[in-house]
Amino acid sequence: MWGGSKSCKIATIMSNLQRSLRLEYGRLAFNSGYAQHPVTNNNPTHEDRVLYKSILVSACLLLSNLSIAEISVGQPLPSVTIPTKGELILKDNQIHYQQWNSENLVQTESPKVHVVQYLAARMSASKINEPFTDKLSEVKFPIEKHLVTTIINVSDAMWGTGGFVAGELASNKKKHPHASMVADQNGIGAKTWELAPQSSAVMILSPQGEVLFFKDGALSATELSEAIKLIEQEIKALDTAIAAKSA
Repeated sequence: MWGGSKSCKIATIMSNLQRSLRLEYGRLAFNSGYAQHPVTNNNPTHEDRVLYKSILVSACLLLSNLSIAEISVGQPLPSVTIPTKGELILKDNQIHYQQWNSENLVQTESPKVHVVQYLAARMSASKINEPFTDKLSEVKFPIEKHLVTTIINVSDAMWGTGGFVAGELASNKKKHPHASMVADQNGIGAKTWELAPQSSAVMILSPQGEVLFFKDGALSATELSEAIKLIEQEIKALDTAIAAKSA
């Protein structure tokens, strides 16, 4: 995962890119006989400067489209839209799909504490944080105050298991109709949030969409306990806020 300031990382990338472009274009220009003065020289020709700037602008545009959106506690969850497959909708005992957007987690009319689990479509990944999901089922937090969203990275599955994964998702949705289940066909969430492959990540969000807890990988016993307590605290705070608003 990216650490530190994202703007600093981009600046570093750009600096390295500029240096590489100067050296590479100078070499190409010299070898081709196009320019008498490579761009590494103090007196480049006008044509050298125009071509160099064109290459650099194109590179800048490419970098600006890179999705660098690390998840940080205390910050809003970086927005993700999953247009292919997406959220499973149960209607008349049939499964349908609709586009899913992480911004839908923030609802002003029916605020909830959110638990988001993003995991690879592998049996091994589902086992990583099974103690946490088992504990959630055991505690039985009120469904009107919290929502568990499970996002499956279908692109991170063993070869030939795509049909099995789809069937399991549909089956689980029918067993747990109140749970939110999302099929990320192209792994957009993993790419955007910089998550590890073949793994399981857990996020806890406030009703306002702020990341309160995040772990990419297995939760320790201490982290598991802290996560459950945090959900309980946030639900109590939500109850207090609702009561104050109604008074």
